[in-house]
Amino acid sequence: MVYSMILQRVLGSVPWGSSAADATAIRTGVPRLDRIIEEQRRDIATLSSEMSLSEASRGDIIRRHAMLTDNLAAAVIIRDGQNRITYCSPYTEVLTGYARSEIVGSHEDFMLSIMHEDDHERYHRAMQMVFQSAKRTSIECAFATRAALNCGSKHASVPIASRGSADASLSIALDVTATVHYQHQVEEKNRDLRDFTYMVSHDLKAPSPR
Repeated sequence: MVYSMILQRVLGSVPWGSSAADATAIRTGVPRLDRIIEEQRRDIATLSSEMSLSEASRGDIIRRHAMLTDNLAAAVIIRDGQNRITYCSPYTEVLTGYARSEIVGSHEDFMLSIMHEDDHERYHRAMQMVFQSAKRTSIECAFATRAALNCGSKHASVPIASRGSADASLSIALDVTATVHYQHQVEEKNRDLRDFTYMVSHDLKAPSPR
């Protein structure tokens, strides 16, 4: 009897009671199975409730982010480790003139395929910095839309790291076509002004006819 009492306390069985089942548990030193099952059921119910709240909270965050991305006046682009586009926001269609299924379904970086060749090297260097050095980058580049219009965009890219290494990237592309056109107009006017200034200066230095 003393041995059973000691064994019960060592095993941490259920408290002593007056029922036959409790008496059996005390005598054998084995906790009551029904109480163990009930405790497990309570733990499972608590865990399920916490998981449901967590899922609902996560779902709410995902829905808000999706709404923000879908209505953002910029192209949100996700690339995998091979620089293939795995996701693009609806505005990407507005920016490029191509359908999202064409952009995501490409076996290469679709944005690179429509980018002007003069910008390819800068783009490659920027993406290498993102994946190899896990650094943020920002570049401006020119590309041709489906309607063969020359447009400009500014790409800001950040690495998506997993276990310390970047295995994907997130880019936001803004349409800067109007800004680029304005800069070109300013440069043309500056060239015209320099030419005019040179001609005036040359005429002033030239000897006047007698």
